[in-house]
Amino acid sequence: MMDDRNYLKPERHPSAGLPIGILLISVLALSAYLLAGSELAGNKPSTPTVYLPMMSQPSH
Repeated sequence: MMDDRNYLKPERHPSAGLPIGILLISVLALSAYLLAGSELAGNKPSTPTVYLPMMSQPSH
């Protein structure tokens, strides 16, 4: 009984599971890193400070 599979040729239908898995693991790792960093820093977001320009007196 001859098998017509040739294991030396590249796949005809490659699986998308590995790239999607790597992407999801990367996103989860980055999210965990950012959440852990924000918890360790403990700094609450400060309110923005706005500096207005000084009004100069017109010279006569």
